Amino acid sequence: MGGPSWKDYIDALLEKGYVSKVAIHGLKDGKRWAGCFAFDVSQTEVAELIKGFTDSSYLRQEGISLNGVKYTLTRVSEGKIMVGRDGSTGAGCVVYKCNTCLLVCVHDEGISPGGCYTVVERIGDFLRNQSL
Repeated sequence: MGGPSWKDYIDALLEKGYVSKVAIHGLKDGKRWAGCFAFDVSQTEVAELIKGFTDSSYLRQEGISLNGVKYTLTRVSEGKIMVGRDGSTGAGCVVYKCNTCLLVCVHDEGISPGGCYTVVERIGDFLRNQSL
């Protein structure tokens, strides 16, 4: 029997209720590996996120776009975690850059941003430690 699948990681991100939608994309080509139904992050959006980890000036000015929704970039930490917020609704996003993939997660209005951050960081750190 093999190890966990990408679906298992998505389920782990969603199970506590702090993450509303998630997509996992490859770092090399931006292609979607797995994700929630009706949460389509484009390859252009993924490319902007990846670039934002080395130079966040564009995202600070234009915002983070995910599935066509704009979030204000509030923080980029350690070159691996990016946080955005929709000031009008309170919804937000947490993006984690692993070694081979990007976890793109959003939380809806009314969900704890800190809870979302903690869950995404925990899974992201695990994947990084597994060289994924």
